[in-house]
Amino acid sequence: MRKLAILAFALAACGSDGKVIPEPVDSQPADTQPPDTQPPPPDAQVLDTSCAANPAPTTATATMTASGSVTEFSQAAQDPVPDATVDVCKGDCTGNDLLDSSTTDSVGAFTTAAIATNSVPLDGYLKISKPKSGLLTTNVAPSEPIIADLANVPGVMISQATLNMLAMFGFTQDPTNGLLLLAVTDCATQPIGGADVTLDTGGTVIDLGGIIAQAAGTYLVLDVPVGTTTVTVVAGGTTFRARTLPVFANEVTLTQVTPGFAAP
Repeated sequence: MRKLAILAFALAACGSDGKVIPEPVDSQPADTQPPDTQPPPPDAQVLDTSCAANPAPTTATATMTASGSVTEFSQAAQDPVPDATVDVCKGDCTGNDLLDSSTTDSVGAFTTAAIATNSVPLDGYLKISKPKSGLLTTNVAPSEPIIADLANVPGVMISQATLNMLAMFGFTQDPTNGLLLLAVTDCATQPIGGADVTLDTGGTVIDLGGIIAQAAGTYLVLDVPVGTTTVTVVAGGTTFRARTLPVFANEVTLTQVTPGFAAP
């Protein structure tokens, strides 16, 4: 199998105007400083791993809806995607596995109809597509089985043009393979930098943490074999709950990876 290509994206802006803030100038003469003074070490990131031992949910509300917005991720900005189809799916999203279908409005927002759960957690995902737009289909896999309404679902789509641009830097995507977009966070949904992230693509284990340490904790992995991929994370001495994700040919699977299930 070809070596997987891994990119990291900082999705949160570091500053509003892009300017570099200069360091303050010390007004005291240099000879007044003690010769053995050393700068304090940087603060270690404090992680909330309190959810790591939580059990899987066993019950759900009788119905659930999903709402959020769909945007195109590019180098310049995140633009809204109107008229995209948002399907609520389980399994292969055909026949009875297609639970609902809705369309984004002029600003990329959507809300699905109420979907019956039979009060059982729904192991489902959202498939977002816009044929003939040049945008790859995105499959949003919630971080755990769905037990209630989903709000603020981030439907991030990537265009073929963006992949073509990445090819100029040596990152290529075989259309017979899929892509993973991973956001690694703690239990309080704070991004984790420097986590040890590994992928098991069905026999081949790739260590993402050994390749890129990104403060945003967000990874785009190209050329992932179709089927299922298991994601494991170790951070702050805690081993996160392993996630097994579906991978589709020339489509993106997006998910958040957290230490464990949310509190019941």
